[in-house]
Amino acid sequence: MPASQSNLRRMRRVTSKNPRVHELQALNDYCKETIPMTWKLAIQCSPHPSCQKGTCNERWKTRLTSTLSILHIRINIIITLVFLGLFITNVFNIPVLTGDKTVSTMGRLGVMVYLLRTNQKGVQTEAGIHGRPDDETADFVAKPSDGRWWRYEDVHLLGLLVASFWVFVVVAARSPHMTESCKVRVVEPVTRDIFLQDVQPKRQPAVLRGLDLGVCTQCWNVDYLREKVGERPVKVHVAPSPFMDFLHKNFAYRTLPFNELMHRASEEKHADFFFNEDEKYYLRSLGDNPRKDVADLKQQFPELAGDVTIPQLFPDEQFFSSVLRVSSASLHLWTHYDVMDNLLMQVTGYKRVVLFSPEDVEFLYLRGDKSEILDIDFPDLTRFPEFPRATRYECNLQPGDTLYIPALWMHNVLALTFSIGINVFWRHLPTSCYNSRDKYANCDAPDATRGLSLLEKALGALRYLPSEHRAFYARRMAHRARMWAAEGSSSGGKVGQEDEDSEVQNTGHEGSAE
Repeated sequence: MPASQSNLRRMRRVTSKNPRVHELQALNDYCKETIPMTWKLAIQCSPHPSCQKGTCNERWKTRLTSTLSILHIRINIIITLVFLGLFITNVFNIPVLTGDKTVSTMGRLGVMVYLLRTNQKGVQTEAGIHGRPDDETADFVAKPSDGRWWRYEDVHLLGLLVASFWVFVVVAARSPHMTESCKVRVVEPVTRDIFLQDVQPKRQPAVLRGLDLGVCTQCWNVDYLREKVGERPVKVHVAPSPFMDFLHKNFAYRTLPFNELMHRASEEKHADFFFNEDEKYYLRSLGDNPRKDVADLKQQFPELAGDVTIPQLFPDEQFFSSVLRVSSASLHLWTHYDVMDNLLMQVTGYKRVVLFSPEDVEFLYLRGDKSEILDIDFPDLTRFPEFPRATRYECNLQPGDTLYIPALWMHNVLALTFSIGINVFWRHLPTSCYNSRDKYANCDAPDATRGLSLLEKALGALRYLPSEHRAFYARRMAHRARMWAAEGSSSGGKVGQEDEDSEVQNTGHEGSAE
């Protein structure tokens, strides 16, 4: 900001010559010029990935509202902290030397605020800015245009009121667009014992650093991979929008030579394309026969498997699959969960991963294993009003990082740059807990599938009841489900059969009595 810097230099030069006369005028000019410029920079955000060629899609209203709400809160917090600090300096009588008088910080700032709001340039008098011509001993700070002199006590009270107001605004105006956010735990260094004793049992995601992932983190670049794999055909997702939506299938499957995929995925504008020059590419490697085989790096990409060292954090017999993932920059992968524990090994580029606990599943609007909420940063709260109640766990992955994702944790992945990673899944539960036909680690357990099917039938059985009765019994079912979930959490996943039997008996007894 050249203009602001020159004004700041001018302020310093003027105040060094005659600080008593010109200080407030210079500060006033500097603040009047700098504050609007700062606001412009604050509200000017980078183009969203869904904006193409300078025009935004239908999300722009939601995005603007959310951005302004977030900005409003952050500015309120900053101003509150500033006023709180100034008030503390005033209470403890911490002085600020101004000219030939010692003025409290709160009083000095109060003068600045007042002059800025009334567009005053300061008062030049024989006694300086801190007195009146007819009474140099009085403790006054400034004379506005109406002739009324402001005492330090008045300014202190003004500052206290302003600070109290901002505290109230911060508390009362918490934005509903923001979910509570937590940083994912980072564990470094990591050994097998540390992982098995301190990470996996907690059932919380963790960024694991210091693991040996092999030479892939040093040598896997576009030219190396194009030469290594060559023209082997691979099936990829191609999307005209950065937000890839599996539920509504806003992408198409296309087959490309691997070297061509690497070229297109690593560039931002495409000379050759299927939909448009800004389209995005995503590779999720598959088994040789996708209906029968799971993905295995050693089978599908044997020339690359030697570059990769899979961390030995689980028994070899529990291994399920190893998946190669390639993403264009700014690609958003839909929010989903897997039924197996897995490691996301970041090899090339950077990713942001946002995760949600299984305890927040009711706020994620799931259809199957995928969430209907496509844009988790600026969600449509008219459609998803409960989403802000979910807690998001966020981390940024760099080359060499490994993210542990426990089963059933929903996760959303954004490729911040052209990105290559390897996903390793393993069965951490007995084999009976998994669907034998699952090839992607995302099929619910057979018992869970049957339970969800019975739930749909139970809800369907209420369909022909009057609306009041239907709502009543649906709430009873929901209450019972919540009790069941709470009992399962408190008892380590085992729910007593006696409670269920007693409820059935009580229900029958009540019915006969009626």
